[in-house]
Amino acid sequence: RLGALLQRAVEAEEPRLDLPAAFTEHWKGVTQYYLEASDERKPAKQTEIPWRLKQMLDILVYEEKQQLEGETGPCLEYLLQHKILETLSTLGKAEYPPGMRSQVLLFFSRLLGQMQSPLMHYFNVYRPVQKLIQLQGDALGPEPEKEVLQFIAVLCTKIRQEPALLPYVLEGRDVGSLGLAAKPSTSSGQSLPSSGDQCPEKPRGRDPAASVLNLVTSLIGLCKSKNKKVVLKARENLLLLTSVDHPTAAQALAQDSMLGLLLSDHLCSLYDAIPGAISPADTATLPPVQWRLQSDPSAEENSFPGKPSLEAFFGWLDF
Repeated sequence: RLGALLQRAVEAEEPRLDLPAAFTEHWKGVTQYYLEASDERKPAKQTEIPWRLKQMLDILVYEEKQQLEGETGPCLEYLLQHKILETLSTLGKAEYPPGMRSQVLLFFSRLLGQMQSPLMHYFNVYRPVQKLIQLQGDALGPEPEKEVLQFIAVLCTKIRQEPALLPYVLEGRDVGSLGLAAKPSTSSGQSLPSSGDQCPEKPRGRDPAASVLNLVTSLIGLCKSKNKKVVLKARENLLLLTSVDHPTAAQALAQDSMLGLLLSDHLCSLYDAIPGAISPADTATLPPVQWRLQSDPSAEENSFPGKPSLEAFFGWLDF
């Protein structure tokens, strides 16, 4: 009995971690950097920002484990209500400090990958996700392919688990026209319909260029990478996306993603890259090309001018 009393006394003296206060403090640490920073060339990874974001993520994951299923903790509420992801996507777009986009992509990937609750239903989550997808291909420096691929792969996994999300991820620039903004909001921010049957009907006859930057175009872009590992992973995730067995997702891919056009356009580009002077005999002796198997560029046996271009064409055709 005395031991139990002592244990209760010790527990009473132990300070409890104030998760909301800690979360808020770390976020203020991120924003404070932009008020105090003097060296614009200092890379983001050499600042406190990556550590602050990691602490925020750890707090969110820990908080979720302490909550009852279906409940939203105060830290997640703060993240949604204060549009933290929206702010981060803007900072990633500015690429300041240098390398900030990579840090933002990593945070989004880890957040969506580690949290068990369905976050993509919230407007203040899926809208910043769409903005990040649309950043690819701008002129603010080299594309962080590794981080982009990780981010895209997490999205493909989430869509595989909940296919009705795909139309909204694809149609980032048309969210306002879908009528979502008029829906009642919750204390955690606006949310998407929970099933494909509740999805609002999409407008017809849009200019395809209006949605030229989306999840599919990002994957096609990664398929053109010079890094063969990136190409392989991008193709695998594109197959994962197109194998989703859901009518809403299938309709979105067929009508809104420009998938068919992008696939055929890349095939035509690869065909045009084949040298016109290539010998038909060399083409006939080319071993079967499989898109999953990467050829060894150092192998000189049976090599001939234009062989890499020919293999690239047949590899995409096989895909």
